Amino acid sequence: MAGLRERGNELSPQVKAVLSAGVHLRERLGGAPYARAQNLRPWLRQAYDQALDDIDVLLMPTTPFRAFRLDDELRTSERVLRGWANLANTYPTDMSGHPAISLPLAHADGLPVGVMLIGHRFEDARLLSIAATCERELGWAPARPAQPQ
Repeated sequence: MAGLRERGNELSPQVKAVLSAGVHLRERLGGAPYARAQNLRPWLRQAYDQALDDIDVLLMPTTPFRAFRLDDELRTSERVLRGWANLANTYPTDMSGHPAISLPLAHADGLPVGVMLIGHRFEDARLLSIAATCERELGWAPARPAQPQ
């Protein structure tokens, strides 16, 4: 808590909103929302396990829409909501415990488009190997930092 008090102003608006919402929910409802979410964890885990039964990985969009252009005219609340909307496809694996990785696949209108690979639980190394193969076969390589001269 001391770190939050000392450096909280350095947090992004999204993080501040999540922390504020968490405090509000805890004060108003106790641990009920958290407990309900935890109760859904086994169901979500089983759904992913079933989807992966006969395949190595799931492939899906990293986000449900293309990247947003930066817009300094947006209100902070609109920026926060845009940031949260980006998590729609990624947060379920946080709950289920399945490893996932996002790979850049292409560009659309100068903005990145990514895909997410989701693997079997406890098979992180296998997922990373598959991701590396995808990058190699698709011809994508991470940008290299500029070398000092």
